[in-house]
Amino acid sequence: MPIRPDGSAGGIEIAATRLCADDFAIGMSGSLYVTTHPEHTLVRLDPSGARTTLAGPEQGMVGSTACAFGRAPGDENALYVTTDGGFLIPHEGGIQDAKLVRLEVGEPGWPLLQGA
Repeated sequence: MPIRPDGSAGGIEIAATRLCADDFAIGMSGSLYVTTHPEHTLVRLDPSGARTTLAGPEQGMVGSTACAFGRAPGDENALYVTTDGGFLIPHEGGIQDAKLVRLEVGEPGWPLLQGA
């Protein structure tokens, strides 16, 4: 769904198909950063629809569930991802500890709340 200049939402659009998304954050470029809980990845969907896997189990994404951009000065290009360690869908090595993983994604994102 596009975000209008005044911050209001536009009409609903399909951004991707065949993607098991759990949560997402929106980059200032319009890219979506999507956690794929059962697939243990973080995927970026750019505005053209191109899909790039940014992180997987090797980067700590086992059971990736939620994500949000950093808000502190100097932290704007960081995306924070929470995981359940594969509690629901174990990865090859079994269940791991849950984590909060910080990833540099190269762009700032929209805050979770307007004015936040």
